[in-house]
Amino acid sequence: IATVSKSPISEIHFLDIGQGDATLIETIGGTRVLIDGGPSKELLLELDQVIPSVDRYIDIVFMTHAQSDHFGGLIDVLRRYDIGIFIDNGRQRTEMEAYNELMRVVQEKKINHISLREGDRINYGDRQIAILSPNKKNLQSKELNDGCLVLQIIEKNLEALYMCDAGANIELELMKKYSLRADILKVGHHGSRFSSSKELLAAVSPSVAIIEVGKNK
Repeated sequence: IATVSKSPISEIHFLDIGQGDATLIETIGGTRVLIDGGPSKELLLELDQVIPSVDRYIDIVFMTHAQSDHFGGLIDVLRRYDIGIFIDNGRQRTEMEAYNELMRVVQEKKINHISLREGDRINYGDRQIAILSPNKKNLQSKELNDGCLVLQIIEKNLEALYMCDAGANIELELMKKYSLRADILKVGHHGSRFSSSKELLAAVSPSVAIIEVGKNK
């Protein structure tokens, strides 16, 4: 676990789950936000190091897009924990049995489930999660990564940018529309050469950049 604590308000835990993304945000007020779940139940072991065993509640779970290295571990998390709301981008992958199993758990546990896209906002206390992407066009792209949820976390003393698996084409679109300056950057697509253009890195100018990637990848 790599924990980044730049703010008296939140701690951000980048969880060591191998090749995939999984990030837990905890506020002093007790709100928990889980962004993606990596490929497997290893996520449970990582969460056990952060969340007390007597507390089995996560307020918000984001699945940025339906690729297994981002949601595989969420199946067991949703079974073990009580979840306030489950958020995705609305693009289904019904040809994948793991995705169908995830959706079955959401339904069986009657978890609130909504889909968000560019322009949507979540406010909790004096904090905000802004959805910067995808728009309708990118959500329908043949490239699944074009439709992933790009998230901007805005707090009083902290801004963080989560680029999911967005490629350089999406980065360019976002730079034309938004200020992307952030203290913390979750680097896109596991550090792939198809993401994190020089232009994006200059626009964000982060103090800390995190690459979530597996060994020898």
